[in-house]
Amino acid sequence: MAPSPKAKHKWSHPAVYHAGLATGWFELATFAEDQIYPRFKTFYAECCDRVMQGEKLDAPIMEALPEKVTVILTPEENQSRMAQLRGSMGI
Repeated sequence: MAPSPKAKHKWSHPAVYHAGLATGWFELATFAEDQIYPRFKTFYAECCDRVMQGEKLDAPIMEALPEKVTVILTPEENQSRMAQLRGSMGI
């Protein structure tokens, strides 16, 4: 139930984050608990085993956007890229 972005949430332990990541955030949010919890539980147990064996699970890191945009497109380049994107999506 952590809000997005998930990496910004204060997790009780990195193992919880890594188990959620392995399970899939979309699946955790949309599947019924009785369907998805066994999968999460398996990944969480694996993460806990790794921690107990001495592995350090890193906490998620949110990377900041650059302060400056280094590539500025011309209006024509913007239109060309939008046309390519529309074409790839079939719209």
